[in-house]
Amino acid sequence: MRYTRYDLKQKQGSNKFFGIILVIIIVAAIFIGTAMSKLLLKSNQYLEDTNSVSKASSSSDVAKANEYVFLQCGIFSKKENADVLMSTLSKFGNPVEINDGNKIRVIFGFYKKDDYYKKATKSLNDNKVDVHEIDYKIYDEGDTNDEIEKIIDGDIQIINKLGDSNVKGIQTTDFKKWSSKLEKGDKSDKNSAELMKLKDYVGKLPETFTKDNIGDNIQFVYDELKKINAVTSKK
Repeated sequence: MRYTRYDLKQKQGSNKFFGIILVIIIVAAIFIGTAMSKLLLKSNQYLEDTNSVSKASSSSDVAKANEYVFLQCGIFSKKENADVLMSTLSKFGNPVEINDGNKIRVIFGFYKKDDYYKKATKSLNDNKVDVHEIDYKIYDEGDTNDEIEKIIDGDIQIINKLGDSNVKGIQTTDFKKWSSKLEKGDKSDKNSAELMKLKDYVGKLPETFTKDNIGDNIQFVYDELKKINAVTSKK
């Protein structure tokens, strides 16, 4: 009987060679994988950086704005109809009538969207009074608009303080001095003329501002904001 003879030494040698090749392949795969991973991470980081830059640039392009609101409870062509609503609102607030062309607007108050505004809207809702908001925005587009905002903010503070039943009048001396010291803004600015009108108006306020002055005050500010809004408001 014949027996097949195996060369064990030769077989072991080939196994060693195959093992070395396998180790080289594994090491190469790990190296290539690591390199590709780093490359992808770098690429992703670049995308994230460019995205954040584009977001920052787009957000910086949008100017910030101060928003002001008149709470309107009705608009009428006849004063006697406006007076009926005024009588109702006067039971829990200081409403005023302002003229807008050939219409009469009944305004419950003039606010920034703060706690005074929230209190006023709640009061109207509790008394089941329909309200329409007339919003105006002044965008931060330079020194002139900044000064306009400061004056209007100061004016609103006076009006809001008079909403307290214990307050009969507000001394305006400090407000007038403060307003006169504000910068005059850029004369070439499109709202320069309106800024000067506001400063002049504040300078002529009565020494003691009372509830009787609110109507004329809101009428003036409403008219001015319409002019300012026409050139600064962005839709």
